[in-house]
Amino acid sequence: MAIDAQNKKTLPLAVLFKSLYSQAINPCFSDAFTLPTSDLWKQAENAQTRLDLHPLSNTGQKLKLNSQQSAGSASQLETFYKDYPVLDTVLLTVDGELSPTLIRRPAANECVVVDWLTVTISVDTFAQQIAGLSYEKMHETVISELDEVLKSVLGLTIIKTQKNGRSYYEKSYDLVHFDLKKPDNGIDCGFVCIGGQRNTVMVTLNGHGCALADYAWEQSFYNWLKNKTVRPKITRVDYAYDDLDGSLVNVDWADEQDTLGGFTSGGRPPSVEYRGDWKRPNGSGRSFYIGKRTSSKYCRFYEKGKQLGDTDSPWVRVEVEYKAKHYHLPLEAMLDASEYFLAAYPCFHVFDDQTKAKKFELI
Repeated sequence: MAIDAQNKKTLPLAVLFKSLYSQAINPCFSDAFTLPTSDLWKQAENAQTRLDLHPLSNTGQKLKLNSQQSAGSASQLETFYKDYPVLDTVLLTVDGELSPTLIRRPAANECVVVDWLTVTISVDTFAQQIAGLSYEKMHETVISELDEVLKSVLGLTIIKTQKNGRSYYEKSYDLVHFDLKKPDNGIDCGFVCIGGQRNTVMVTLNGHGCALADYAWEQSFYNWLKNKTVRPKITRVDYAYDDLDGSLVNVDWADEQDTLGGFTSGGRPPSVEYRGDWKRPNGSGRSFYIGKRTSSKYCRFYEKGKQLGDTDSPWVRVEVEYKAKHYHLPLEAMLDASEYFLAAYPCFHVFDDQTKAKKFELI
């Protein structure tokens, strides 16, 4: 916990790391890392309030917190920050200089985190607000209402309209996180689309969005989608596993597992692809892909540390991408990340042989 000497408060490390992460990935920041401002203490208290409103953890555990308890209690906040992913820092050496890189640590009893999420909802979610409006005004109102929701639930903001639509929608908007220190510099966290596509709105969180969204956003977002929206649907979800020292898995292990049938779930083995410096290593890193990019399930093992510029880093990342092309992706996919990740391939029991894997339903 970090301490604000003036106000005698404790600040959860996740909020501190979130501040550092915002500075680390934003090229506009040239000054040294600084301790969080008083706004961050407020953010920590707001996070506590959100948990009071949504008291179930992603492991199903009932948290012993309520609105009468002090948000500044260290013991409460420690319990609070054990049940969802938090930000942590990894030191890499890039061009002879130490480079702090922040990652998202899985929650207790979990092995992976959500690293990408795309959901759609019907514009009828805001039926009362758009009743009687023209087509153009309806879109403006939906985006305005959704912006307020995403600020409250995720801590992210919808800004400027892009020149063109995307993902077959007519209009698209940036979804950003505003750093509390320099609020004019929004960090790209995803995008929002509207117009067409069976009268739906699409919200996409990229890797930065999943990391910088408010603590416990998975539960808050799930609750809103489940209880307040019309026709909510996950169309894509990515899970990420980080082996920082490469002691459990690496790209060579993945290559061997393919030979042994570890990625074959029935039928023909999936296609594989090699990228990077496999033949003549030069420190830029290797990648091993399972499946096709257009498939409903796609997996990649890659040397993350080397990708980020540390030629000696053993850090390996494993990512599994699911799309709703041939799978039904329930809203619980954002809460039960490890269970669905482990079910991806037979050899994934190596990541956790205790947790029961949970398969997505084929459609």
